[in-house]
Amino acid sequence: MNKTNSYLALLALTNNMTIDAQSNSSTNMLTCVSQSNENPVCAILLKNAIDVNIYPIICAFIYVILGFVGNSTVVFIYLTKWKKNRTRVFILCLGILDWLNCTISVPLEIAVLLYPLSFDHHILCKVVRGLTFVINNTGSLVLVSIAIERFLVVHDPLKSRQLTPRFAKTLCLISFVVASAVVWPSFVFYGTHTLTIPLTLPEGTLYIIGKTCLIADEHEIRKGLILIFTTILFGLLILIFIILSTLYIAIGRKIYIATCTDVGVDAAGSGRLMRKSIVSAITGVTKEKDVAQLKRMYVILPRLWV
Repeated sequence: MNKTNSYLALLALTNNMTIDAQSNSSTNMLTCVSQSNENPVCAILLKNAIDVNIYPIICAFIYVILGFVGNSTVVFIYLTKWKKNRTRVFILCLGILDWLNCTISVPLEIAVLLYPLSFDHHILCKVVRGLTFVINNTGSLVLVSIAIERFLVVHDPLKSRQLTPRFAKTLCLISFVVASAVVWPSFVFYGTHTLTIPLTLPEGTLYIIGKTCLIADEHEIRKGLILIFTTILFGLLILIFIILSTLYIAIGRKIYIATCTDVGVDAAGSGRLMRKSIVSAITGVTKEKDVAQLKRMYVILPRLWV
């Protein structure tokens, strides 16, 4: 059913039915909160909404399937097969966070997309939205923790050898605590939100009333607090970007100085070596043929992910 046919069907239904809702001489209100879709007008609106949301729903389903399988595999391998070191802790932390996103956060988004006008689950919305904020912000801070650990390894390789897996666990725990302390208002602000969609008809304006998971109705008046909350989150996003950029630029500079000066190679060779060194610093992956060229780094690169 295309949009034109849907609109004509909607007109026909509204002209030939009695709307069971609050009404006056110029305004009608139709509630579409029930998920049974017994009302034909609500059924048409839901059909049109599904047509619009079908591609995001498909992408979300694919993300859930791939993310669940992939992260489960990563967690299993690193938990049972990998030696205990700092990298193992960071990878497990990120894998578990992403697994939680695939099993908690994204399914809620799929449900909201499937029932765009009738998702009326106040407590579920609060809990899952809050957990989503905690999970995503913890993941961002864990990435900062990894960058800090990389920086320490490159700039003080001897002292970094004393860093144990417990150090990585501490950083992950701090990331969780800081993220929770910053985003706790999301557990308060989110909940059931009432949607009012005006639909212009020949007989007057029909207002479609629906429910979804967004800023809760009781907190709509607290626009100032919500603005402060979102501004703080945006500021932290910029701060994290600056910190990550600064740390990895510092890492790249250190590697450049250690590998591309006085090594007896031409400018082109130095450029290639610098690019390989930066990639190695970020990923911790080196090739055997590169090790000989990186001796002046005190064997830092082969130990970056130790």
